[in-house]
Amino acid sequence: MARGRISAIALASLAALAPAASADTVGVPISVPRTVVFFGVACPTATTCLAVGDGGVLVPITDGIPGRPISVPGTFELKGIACESAMSCIAVGDNASNVGGVVPITGTTPGVPITVPGTISIDSIACPSATGCTAIGTSATTVDGVVVSISGTTPGTPISVAPIRLTAIACQTASSCTAVGDNNSPSFAGVVVPITDGMPGPPVTVPGNPPGLDAIACQTATSCTAVGNNENNFGVVVPIQGGTPAAAVKPRRYAAFFGVACESATTCEGVGQTGIGTQKGGVVPILSGHPGSPIPAPGDFARPSLNAVACVSATSCEVVGTSGYTGLVAATCIPAPGQGCAELTGPVSSHHATIVDQALYCAGAPGQTCVVANQVRTLHNRLVARKTITIRPGHVDELTFKLNRAGRRLLKKLGKLPVTLTISQRLDASRFVILKRRLTLRR
Repeated sequence: MARGRISAIALASLAALAPAASADTVGVPISVPRTVVFFGVACPTATTCLAVGDGGVLVPITDGIPGRPISVPGTFELKGIACESAMSCIAVGDNASNVGGVVPITGTTPGVPITVPGTISIDSIACPSATGCTAIGTSATTVDGVVVSISGTTPGTPISVAPIRLTAIACQTASSCTAVGDNNSPSFAGVVVPITDGMPGPPVTVPGNPPGLDAIACQTATSCTAVGNNENNFGVVVPIQGGTPAAAVKPRRYAAFFGVACESATTCEGVGQTGIGTQKGGVVPILSGHPGSPIPAPGDFARPSLNAVACVSATSCEVVGTSGYTGLVAATCIPAPGQGCAELTGPVSSHHATIVDQALYCAGAPGQTCVVANQVRTLHNRLVARKTITIRPGHVDELTFKLNRAGRRLLKKLGKLPVTLTISQRLDASRFVILKRRLTLRR
């Protein structure tokens, strides 16, 4: 991943959402300035998430909108995060001295990092209960995997799983977890490692020997789904039942997998890259262990990649990654049976004090409605315009609205008025994505 820090506009451009069809809708990614790449995301509530990444950065996300990056002193990279409750999370990573560590987080406030001696990095964490978590990382002496139990916020002594290298962990129950990785030598075949009460069991090699697994999520007390990539960098999905991995399954079209999350017992979302030649960040719906067609995220970025995903409900997930230069946050809508997701297509235009959202399309099911709300605020958060419309499924509409009296006075006084347009979309009563765009209105 790129290490350079090149600032970019913090707000999403308004582009077409990926077609809902029978799969997911991927929201327009939002570039987050003063970040480079996000490695992990967790959502302690249905409306709030926390992303972590390169440079030891923590970014709160509210209703799909990223807030200001928060630097975590004493860390170099934060590679994963999990939440024990709505107000308590733990991030994991390493420091500038190449020692792994954990960071307790209360709300959005990070605490003092706690190092884990004997490790060079803690790479992934799962918190199946309000008082206990299990993490995996890398040994400082053998570069093999280690398992670390965490009681409250206190890490225990690392337990080696040599010669296995571990990359990710998920928990089925409060006492049962599963880690994935590879056998480190000589074939680098993907492995699954059961963990009971913090103690790793014998590794199980994945049939077909894919070279490694990069992420895992568990749907039930007995079933999990892992993702990785084969020797040709083609993504694979590995269903795991009762600790036993099945043969790897490839998507129908090219996709590389870096993360996975499950919103129900039968449906998961793999994230990574899609496309050959011109690559884009992509989402791959996974139904009962079988990957569907990759859905590219809209937007034109330099070296895009979606690295991690967390699902906040049965119909909505949050995805994070990188544009190659800055961190990205994108929302997804996963329609339930009989439902759909709205789409916004076409540009936003402005003429003097009039603003027009063009080609608003509702892709909901019959009997549903899409509610599209627009708010325009100055950079000092002063509301200068707003309007909401309701669109019937299958219909296209246009939203035209004007600045209020205060907005018109500011525009007349200043000649040009930088504003932020926030577009909130709802399918009936359920919010599924919010987009933002920065405009400059001129007299």
